[in-house]
Amino acid sequence: MDLSNRDLSRKAAANAMKPEVDLVAWYGAYGLAGVQNGVYAGPPVCGQAICPPLPRSGYSNAFSDLFKNNSPDYAVGINVNIPLRNRGAQADQIRSQLEYRQAQLHLQQLQNQIGIEVRNAQFALLQNRSRVDAARKARDLAQQTFDIEQKKRALGASTSNLVLQADRDLAQASSNFVTAMSTYEKSRVELDRATGLTLDHTGIQIEDAERGAVQQLPHFSGVAPRGEIAAEESRIQQN
Repeated sequence: MDLSNRDLSRKAAANAMKPEVDLVAWYGAYGLAGVQNGVYAGPPVCGQAICPPLPRSGYSNAFSDLFKNNSPDYAVGINVNIPLRNRGAQADQIRSQLEYRQAQLHLQQLQNQIGIEVRNAQFALLQNRSRVDAARKARDLAQQTFDIEQKKRALGASTSNLVLQADRDLAQASSNFVTAMSTYEKSRVELDRATGLTLDHTGIQIEDAERGAVQQLPHFSGVAPRGEIAAEESRIQQN
């Protein structure tokens, strides 16, 4: 929208540098009345040396002459305006061109920034997904090691210290797996934000907010509503 406004301003400034040709025309009517002035009456036109005075007239005669169009007035003309070394218009044109180019550059910067954010979010999602797989395998390995140490201890081939160490490694591997999963879910949220799909993936409708009536609750992966909210939603669906 800003780029479109800048383009309109640029075209308007360019048009201000061109010559202007205006066609002017008007038409009007007059209602004349009153006593005729003999000084400005002019030469006699009645064929006599002295013409008899004209009859007195009033507002009724003026309105009658106005609507009968007895005294029209009209004109037609052309106004031509040619700018010569219009420094003000030239400065406006150059400034509008610079502002338009700045808007184009800003739009390109926004596009590049969005592209970089989306690519970074995609790379982070892939990396965090790989970390989740690695953490899961490490947890499974720690679980197998712990089970083996327990079996070896039961057979007398291991010690309690080794079993405790395996249990500690299993707890650490489980904690690393939970951390990797949390980081992976955050990267999914970041990718939705970068691509503008947060509302679609969470089921949020802007129309519901405009109407002031929410038809369905938002849904998030791995998040469940509280018990009373779920019961109220179920009751509403049943009704």
